[in-house]
Amino acid sequence: YDDFLRGLQRRGSVDISGSPAAFETGRKLVVCGSRAFVGTATGWYHLDVSDPDRPVVLGSPTGTPLSIHDLAHDGNNLLVAITSTGRTSSLAVSTYDTTTGSDTTRLLNTFVTPGACRAVMLDGGLAYVADSSEGLQILNLRSFDSRDVAPVVRWAEPFPDEAAAVGVQLTSGRRLTVRADATDDTVVRQIELLLD
Repeated sequence: YDDFLRGLQRRGSVDISGSPAAFETGRKLVVCGSRAFVGTATGWYHLDVSDPDRPVVLGSPTGTPLSIHDLAHDGNNLLVAITSTGRTSSLAVSTYDTTTGSDTTRLLNTFVTPGACRAVMLDGGLAYVADSSEGLQILNLRSFDSRDVAPVVRWAEPFPDEAAAVGVQLTSGRRLTVRADATDDTVVRQIELLLD
């Protein structure tokens, strides 16, 4: 949907099957750049949303996947989910490799927390887990960046150019949306765009 101060206008849609996980009132969704992930009682879906008018399902649950109660993505290829086998006692934090869009089975690790984990957020390689009566659990998901590989930043959309002069030319007062996709061999902590 787009909001142009006139209310929401529908863009595209795609059918996703699967009911919410036990204890949840709805399926879970996280969007990160041009990718979206939907969690259900039978696993998670990987979608390409680079064209919002025509989203495409890249991968869907196969085999006997874990139920997804919450999702977060690190912007590279790591999906972190609150998972279970359908019982509260089995709630855990699981990590998945999302490098191959069609493969939703690449479980990397599962962390059992002292409480009943219910929600997860990511920041700078750390997972912040709401763990019911046990409070907040903080998990380090990535090792220290010691390989000296610089991050790669790509502009997600070309800049509009309004004149033939060298460089990007814009009319004063015009709104410009800038989106960047950044990847690294570990974690991208932040991107800063400096304007002069």
